[in-house]
Amino acid sequence: MVQVQKATLGSGDYSISGLTDRVAVERKSLEDLYSTLTFGRDRFVRELQRLASFDYSAVVVEASLEAIISRPPPYTDISPKSIYRSILAFSQRYPSTHWFTLDSRRLAEVTTYRILERFWVDEESGLRQGMTQPEGMTTNADDGNREAESIGLG
Repeated sequence: MVQVQKATLGSGDYSISGLTDRVAVERKSLEDLYSTLTFGRDRFVRELQRLASFDYSAVVVEASLEAIISRPPPYTDISPKSIYRSILAFSQRYPSTHWFTLDSRRLAEVTTYRILERFWVDEESGLRQGMTQPEGMTTNADDGNREAESIGLG
């Protein structure tokens, strides 16, 4: 069982206590992805710039690439092709931030958990420099727009 706590993070939506400046995962629903890459683009670019300095960072999207391209949110005026090209551009501009486009919210939750679990295991085993003892997983409580959710995976 992993202890989950809500806290304000400098970057990302999920991290590990004590390692919040070294590992982070930014989670996006399909709607949030479209909104972020249109109205919130400048803020998101600043987020990616911060994440680029981390030992590991990821953007986990709760939609497959096929869904991103073929099933845009109904309210959007932006072309899915623009969203797709933005993902490709950001993955090249910020190569240390990994992009995962997944088929469901549940798979995105599990992937987020497993990314952080892997980082923690490697940290504890000394596979990473500057080994510290993480205390537990931390989720971003509120970035001013939304409440982050804890992930209860058993």
